[in-house]
Amino acid sequence: DVLADTVNKMRMKMIDELEERQRSRVQLEQERDFSATIIRSSTSVICCSHEDMSIYSINPSGELLTGIDQQALIGQSWPKLFTQDDKSPFASVSGDREHVEEVSGLEVVMHNPEGEPRTLTWNFVPFFNQDVLEYYIAFGHDVTDWKNIQLEIESLNQELEQKVNDRTASLESSNSRLTQAFSELKQTQDILIESEKMASLGELVAGVAH
Repeated sequence: DVLADTVNKMRMKMIDELEERQRSRVQLEQERDFSATIIRSSTSVICCSHEDMSIYSINPSGELLTGIDQQALIGQSWPKLFTQDDKSPFASVSGDREHVEEVSGLEVVMHNPEGEPRTLTWNFVPFFNQDVLEYYIAFGHDVTDWKNIQLEIESLNQELEQKVNDRTASLESSNSRLTQAFSELKQTQDILIESEKMASLGELVAGVAH
């Protein structure tokens, strides 16, 4: 009986462990599928690259932006695809790369398949496996439309400022002319008054002499 109980307990423990492993596996699969769905549907470019910046994986947004088939992008150089100067964001990093830090807000300009310039901001997050650098995970956000709007706003502000300056200069010129005209009118008025005084004085002298 003792042996049977021991065997039953071991069997139940094994069943519990198998069920727990099954639940963990299902949960991991759900989390993996959830993450994969987010990556696939993201409007931002999400790519994973090796230390030499060759692409290991990339989401459909990368294909849409470059016009290159998703599978054909694998193994290509990130700098050659997404920059004009073909420089790695980690070009300044040398020696021990195990402690390399992430790069945030890197703004670069590339050209889409139509030859149009597109501005993207990139964040690079190093991924370590047992303290050894394994990948760079890059997140690229297309900010071209926002930059264009910003440039339009700046242009409108400059135009408005120029119009204000021109209007101010025009008003100052008008005020200067009005001031000069008023001064000339005052001088003419003084001359007329003085002439009137002289005429009256002449009449008075003539009357006295008569």
